[in-house]
Amino acid sequence: MVNKWLLSKRRDLFVRDLVENFILAKIFFDRIYKTYKKEKKIDFEEMDYWVGTEVRQGTLWILKDQCHALFRDNKSDNKSDEGLCGYLFDWTFGSLFHECMKLKENIYQIKAYKPVNLQFKEKQKDKSGNIKEMLGEVNKVIEKAEQDLTEGIEGVHFLFAEGATQIKKIFPNYSQNGLLVRFLVEYKELVDQAFGNGSLQIIIDSMYVNGYEAAYVVIGKNYLDGFWHKEAVAAFSRALEINPNNITAKKGLAEAESKIFN
Repeated sequence: MVNKWLLSKRRDLFVRDLVENFILAKIFFDRIYKTYKKEKKIDFEEMDYWVGTEVRQGTLWILKDQCHALFRDNKSDNKSDEGLCGYLFDWTFGSLFHECMKLKENIYQIKAYKPVNLQFKEKQKDKSGNIKEMLGEVNKVIEKAEQDLTEGIEGVHFLFAEGATQIKKIFPNYSQNGLLVRFLVEYKELVDQAFGNGSLQIIIDSMYVNGYEAAYVVIGKNYLDGFWHKEAVAAFSRALEINPNNITAKKGLAEAESKIFN
């Protein structure tokens, strides 16, 4: 669980990490989903490592806890845009996490029992009526697990798409979060892979009236605050390429350059 005091002091970092982890999780699941649609199977070890357990938390488990810490345990005002968007994303991801837990259990049942059951099924002619009946019952459990797996993976696919919709609604509330904006811009390829081609442009436009011009100013300020002066120069310069008359970018560039020369 995230320490509440630490969260209050480093909220920008936790929001940035949450977004990165969600993007990576969606890309990971999209690959699993594509493989399942093609081959009708999912590797249990991979799924188990990704989801994890209460003792050994996986990426998805950690992401679930991050959501709760930011949007549920923090008790944001749900009447505000930030609170409502956060609440909806947390609810969606909580549902997604529990569906993945059930998905993992179904994958385990299929992996553990189907191969053995098929071996015994080939020799059913030599078995007593009671054994055949027992094998039949096990087969029903496996068939149910396979049916639940098919339905479950479609459900998780839908919830990831819904989660992507909800998290994008959160971004405008964090337009001054330099760490988040830096991540989005610097990892454009991952953003577009998770949300679809051209998504970064749409996200930036939803965050700022002046689009990338304003985004690069926020990035420049973040670099400047962190004493990354050369990177700040590059960011402010990008803003000025878009609008040479941006006063804030001019001031930021002058300050960053003076720090370098001094």
